[in-house]
Amino acid sequence: MSGRKKDYPCIRCSTHITKNEKSVECSLCNNWVHLNCEPEITEDVFKSLWTAKKANNKTGLHWTCFSCTAYAAKFNASILELNIRLTKVESKCDSNTTNIELLTKDVEILQKKVSEKQDDVASQETVNSIYSEIRDRENRKNNIAIHGAAEPSGDNRSFTDLELSIYNRSSNWISEVVDASHTQTIDMYGQF
Repeated sequence: MSGRKKDYPCIRCSTHITKNEKSVECSLCNNWVHLNCEPEITEDVFKSLWTAKKANNKTGLHWTCFSCTAYAAKFNASILELNIRLTKVESKCDSNTTNIELLTKDVEILQKKVSEKQDDVASQETVNSIYSEIRDRENRKNNIAIHGAAEPSGDNRSFTDLELSIYNRSSNWISEVVDASHTQTIDMYGQF
């Protein structure tokens, strides 16, 4: 706009613009152009820009020269491309956030199931231990243990004559008292 204290060259004709000539300043590069050198600026556009300039440009009106407009077009295209890419990234982030939330819920469910299975395994181990004890008791039910008899020592599993005699007499007596067909083993424990 005219009214400047210094003269500036017109970006179209390169002659200096005096403060009495109608001219417009580019909002981006701050270069000036004669109103007559810029065909797109009509008298009405000039008056609107001049009024905006006087009001400290509170209206938001701006004019840009052809160089800045070309640069701004490329810049705007780059920003548009970045906005598109940003939108895609935000969409993927939202999708990933949703997937993470779903996976977190799945992990919690699986942790609960694992905990339940661990409880089941502990319970099953207890049940197996009880069944094993019952089987052992059933297997020992028909056994006869003789206390007070000497046990063979070391690797030599042979009995002395006295021990064999006691064992044989005990076996004969037991077979008279107990049905021998149900007796699985006869063991002697302890010492004389």
